[in-house]
Amino acid sequence: MRTLCGALLWSLFLLLALVLHGRAEQKRLAEYKALCHLVAHIKSTLLQAPVPLPTVYAEFSDGALEGSTFLSVLRERGLSSALREGGLSLDGEELTPFTEYAEALGRRLYTEELAAADALLARVTALLSQKEAALPVRRRLTGTLFFSGGMLLLLLLL
Repeated sequence: MRTLCGALLWSLFLLLALVLHGRAEQKRLAEYKALCHLVAHIKSTLLQAPVPLPTVYAEFSDGALEGSTFLSVLRERGLSSALREGGLSLDGEELTPFTEYAEALGRRLYTEELAAADALLARVTALLSQKEAALPVRRRLTGTLFFSGGMLLLLLLL
């Protein structure tokens, strides 16, 4: 009886870990989309009329970034600081194109600024579509691994 309860607890633990892992993956994708949305917002605002960056940042909001300190840091200190200190769950490789863009933001000529935003959007949109396509496959693989681990534990404990 103890063994069965232990196996059940381990299975529940693995199920919880699976759910938490899935939520973390979904959050990372949502934050990546939000950063793409931010760059598109910067570009569209600059296309309408040259506006100071703090004004552009103040007008931006996205639900995926509400839970972190990203938006407050963005409005107070700018995009570079927000990417470094904003509490995003994205890793360095995912943030690199945005960081490179942010470091030169506001230091380029108007036409160069628009071209840089276009180039970044083209680059990250391709990566975003790859990530969105890979998410269901990764979920199934992760689910299969956690389920297999749970079954293995169940068999070992019985």
